[in-house]
Amino acid sequence: MKNVIQSILLLLFCVSCNSEAKKILNELPNEIENIQENNELSEGQKVATKLSETTPLSEDALRKAFPKQLKALQVDEKIMVIGQQIMGNFGDKKISLSIVDAAGDNNQLAQQIIDSYAFDKLQETENFKVIKQVRNGIETITDYYKTTVKSEIRFLYNNRFYVTLSNNENRIKLNPDELWDAFDIRVLEPLKEY
Repeated sequence: MKNVIQSILLLLFCVSCNSEAKKILNELPNEIENIQENNELSEGQKVATKLSETTPLSEDALRKAFPKQLKALQVDEKIMVIGQQIMGNFGDKKISLSIVDAAGDNNQLAQQIIDSYAFDKLQETENFKVIKQVRNGIETITDYYKTTVKSEIRFLYNNRFYVTLSNNENRIKLNPDELWDAFDIRVLEPLKEY
């Protein structure tokens, strides 16, 4: 009798487990769909995916598109190209400009700048401030070092080019607005060809 009761209990346990398993199997497709909806790609991921399939510019194309002047400041003699990045200084190293082609393997740079702009955390101390601001229709992120009056503005141009603009605080003190005013966004128009 004891064995019969154990067998019946075991059978009831299996049936109850089986019905729970059936319930889980029936609900699983809905849960998977909910997870997929919640894991929709961010804007940065969408741009990065597109850029991963784009061929990066050649060194010659980067040199050709690099500005020769920022308003009254002429480009200094030495322009460096390292991989998909071109860097130069203007006005005897007063202002620096770096442009990285975020196509191909560098696509995560585009995702990083887009997604970090969307991240709403205010960062400010007595000596440092991160400023997120739309300038000339472009979302910019600026690191502003208050005590040295150094600014570094970063943005994604044409959904492809990661641009960094900064002043050399030892040669020229510029707050973020002054640095942006010293820069003319139109100098980057040759990059729109790509």
